[in-house]
Amino acid sequence: MLPVTGSPYVQGLRQLAMENKLAITAGIHEAGDRSLGKIKNTSIWIDEEGEIVERYQKLHLFNMNLINCPKARESEYCC
Repeated sequence: MLPVTGSPYVQGLRQLAMENKLAITAGIHEAGDRSLGKIKNTSIWIDEEGEIVERYQKLHLFNMNLINCPKARESEYCC
């Protein structure tokens, strides 16, 4: 997995922020503990100049397991 600054997705967002002079927030996945095979669920804030000025790694995970419905368990692949 690429570092955030090398991600084509993040590079594109940074370019759009600069071209349009607007701030962007986006959710991304970053490499986590390789021995556990997990990723980090991160939110980044890109300012009007295209710089990543803030980042937040989610500490709370969304786990849902309803009867006869799809399940969603972030804890299986995050952190």
